[in-house]
Amino acid sequence: GPFGNALRVPGGTTHQNRPHFTTLKALQVVSANQYAFTATSSNNRRQHQGWGFPNLQNMWDNRAKTILVDETDVLTQGQSSFYSANVGINEPALKVCLNWSEPAGNPSASAQLINNLSLRVTSPDGTQSYWGNSNLESGVWSTAGGTQDTVNSIECVFVQNPAPGIWSIEVMATSVVQDNHVETPAVDADFGLVIVGGQVGSVTQVCSGVVNSTGTSAILSLDGSPVLADMDLTLSVVNLPTNSLGYF
Repeated sequence: GPFGNALRVPGGTTHQNRPHFTTLKALQVVSANQYAFTATSSNNRRQHQGWGFPNLQNMWDNRAKTILVDETDVLTQGQSSFYSANVGINEPALKVCLNWSEPAGNPSASAQLINNLSLRVTSPDGTQSYWGNSNLESGVWSTAGGTQDTVNSIECVFVQNPAPGIWSIEVMATSVVQDNHVETPAVDADFGLVIVGGQVGSVTQVCSGVVNSTGTSAILSLDGSPVLADMDLTLSVVNLPTNSLGYF
C-alpha cells in the first residue's frame, strides 16, 4: 500500500498482502547499497557482494518513486509486457530488477536455465537501450547495448544520472518451455518486476512490431491530453532503423 501498489486483499492482514518472493527479492536488490568495483578489481566483485547490502531505509525512502509488478502479468512464449517510468530532472539513478521463479535445472546440463525472460530498458529519446545485466559483472552501473542474458533468472539495469523523461521497460518471454504460473492451464510464466527512480509514466503503448533490422521490435506509443479541445497528442516510436523513411 505505501508503495502505491494495489492490495491483493483490501482490508486484509499484512500476511495476506505480503509480496511474492520474486518481487521482494527484486525490491531488495534495487534498494541495496553496492560496493564499488571495476573489471580489474580483486575484491568486492559481483560474485563477492551479490547485489549489495540490503537497506530498508533506501527501500522506504524511495517508496513514492517505486513501481511494482507483483506477479500480476503473465507471458507465454514470444510475448512481451511493456511499462513506462517517468524520470524526473536530476534523478540520481534508475534501477530496474526482473526476477522470476525458475524451475530446477539439470546440474549436468551445459545450460541450466529452463525458462528465459529478458529485460530491456530504453531511454526517452530511444537512442540507448540497456539489456539486463549488461556490464554488471564488471561494475555497479549498466552500459548501453549488450545482449540478452541467457544464464541468470534475475536481470537488472542500473542507470546512473538517467535522462529525464519517459523510459520504456520491456519484459520479453524469450523462452518459456516449462510452466511456472500454475493458476492457468497454459505453459506460461509470471515474474516480479521493480522499478525505482521514476513514477508511473503517462505514455500508453499502442503496439509493438516484429523484429526489424536493428535486432529489436519497434514500439508505437501515444501521449497527451484526453480532452479533444486541448489539441494535444504526441505519437512516438522507438527502436527504429536510423535514416529510414516511415509513416504513422
